[in-house]
Amino acid sequence: MSQSRIQNFKLTQFKNNTIINFEIIPGANCTGYTIQHSTDSISYSNKFEYLGICGNTSKNQTISFTDLNPKLNEKNFYRILIPPGDYSIPASIFIKEIKPFIVYNNPVSDNLILYTGKNSTVFIYNSAGKLIETIISDDQGFVNQNIKNYNNGNYNFLILLENGTKQKGTFIKINN
Repeated sequence: MSQSRIQNFKLTQFKNNTIINFEIIPGANCTGYTIQHSTDSISYSNKFEYLGICGNTSKNQTISFTDLNPKLNEKNFYRILIPPGDYSIPASIFIKEIKPFIVYNNPVSDNLILYTGKNSTVFIYNSAGKLIETIISDDQGFVNQNIKNYNNGNYNFLILLENGTKQKGTFIKINN
């Protein structure tokens, strides 16, 4: 069996999508490639077919594709096919659904309530960019923080999700 021309095959989660990157190493031009997807690592279906000329005789060709509809909250398997039978080694990624945060009652007077998702850390910054508080979400993914002693004004926050993804937001503090 000869070595595959498909190298540096990597999967990355971005929001609720899968970014697929790979290279085709130098060799004869190919007449397309297919990105295949599976949820069981056995039965694959075609996710994307490129039917043009691919590959290069002297340098690697880098290819990137974004799967906008992976299966959320489960493992997704991908492989690349250069017809007639050059398959990459399959790769997998667990796509955890990322839900956007929600700020309740903005502007806020007494209690800041955020839905961030489980195991999130919230960093709150004043308008000068100084970190003033770090809060961990509860088991349901909520932050309920008394901010009665905060000065009136605009505040920024950074949410660090369990999977390393970051989300930014703002809220306004006002007195009743």
